[in-house]
Amino acid sequence: MVNKNFTLTRGNSLQFRVNFVDADSLPEQIYFILKDKSSDTTKILELSLDDGITKVEDLDSYDFYIAAEDTEDLELLNYIYQIYVVYGSDVETIVEGKLIITPEL
Repeated sequence: MVNKNFTLTRGNSLQFRVNFVDADSLPEQIYFILKDKSSDTTKILELSLDDGITKVEDLDSYDFYIAAEDTEDLELLNYIYQIYVVYGSDVETIVEGKLIITPEL
């Protein structure tokens, strides 16, 4: 699993790419989940394939896009996120980290 942190100014958008290197197959589904803390049952934001996550044509990669309107009401906190993939009945977390929201000037 990869650990990656992002810092984002509140009210801005965020775009990044996840590459699958030497993958035997690509996932059937992929999710991005954002929470205040790991024990929370409420998700602040959820992206999924074709809803914020797009398969990059001709590459074993996916583009993730968090819109500016999704971050404009976030508190100035260190949120946690996970990206996980689904292969049939198997689920695997592949990336996790913090999304740090900073104030707009």
